[in-house]
Amino acid sequence: MNNFRTEIKCRKINGKAISHENHTLILGSCFAENIGNKLIENLFKVCCNPFGVLYNPISVLNTLKRIESGRLYTIDELFFFQELWRSFDHHSSFAHPNQDTALNKINENLQNSSIAFHNSGTIIITFGTSFIYSLKKNGRTVANCHKLPHQQFDRQLVTSEQVMQLYIPFFEKLLQTNPQLQIILTISPVRHLKESSNENQVSKSHLLIAVYELATRFSRIHYFPSYEIMMDDLRDYRFYKPDLVHPNDTAVNYIWNRFRETCISEESNRFIEEYKQIFSAKMHRIQYPALESTKKFISAQLNHLSALTSKYPKINFSSDINYFKSLK
Repeated sequence: MNNFRTEIKCRKINGKAISHENHTLILGSCFAENIGNKLIENLFKVCCNPFGVLYNPISVLNTLKRIESGRLYTIDELFFFQELWRSFDHHSSFAHPNQDTALNKINENLQNSSIAFHNSGTIIITFGTSFIYSLKKNGRTVANCHKLPHQQFDRQLVTSEQVMQLYIPFFEKLLQTNPQLQIILTISPVRHLKESSNENQVSKSHLLIAVYELATRFSRIHYFPSYEIMMDDLRDYRFYKPDLVHPNDTAVNYIWNRFRETCISEESNRFIEEYKQIFSAKMHRIQYPALESTKKFISAQLNHLSALTSKYPKINFSSDINYFKSLK
């Protein structure tokens, strides 16, 4: 029988897989948030992109170091532009007209992510591009340009060698400090076509080489081939959103299922299957709460949650229980 697609083989990680017992810190591109949201939906302990979406490896490393240190941001690290206070380390969603409000939100997320970092069993990093933007006035690499005039920035391609030189000493110290930690590296399947098709390929190539070398060097660093799955296995525009750049829900779900097979423990995968009923029930629109059929539906979900609570005592179901009780 002929094969009509290239199915990418994913190696199961040769360490402790992601489970509901461990905390997971996720940093990187919007695709990192796709995986993070799936984990959150299934009640994993997750801290996802506490500084917002990050694309380049330098900004990811700067974020990791800041989270590790827990050093709070100060007012002089913010700048005012288009009536909002902003940070070059953060997504525009952190911007606010009030300086103290912006700073408090940034530092609250920093403190929460620092706790997650020091309790994480797994760190997932998704790199998007090798191109970085640095402020001309001081050479500082920014995570977000915030639509400032392009004349204020220098654009540069970071090579795979430079990525490795920066990450190797950091990972050596991190893995030595936390002997249980597993690190999963991925390359975002989102193409940065604003950089041109050729520059996108060059950019992704440097990232691919860097993560290959890092995963080869460290036994507790693993590579998950989300980029290859999208480019080869799902080689069709029907798996993209209308912008023809971002994976659609079908593609995200397919990659998520491959991620589950590769990176998540058997027990947690069993839970995901059992939890599907509850998740689907939460999506169900309740039109007539007073109906007897609605009351039976709610009661069935609470009974199922009670059974899951007994079977999985380390998972927090309080939000689901409170939701269904509120429908009574």
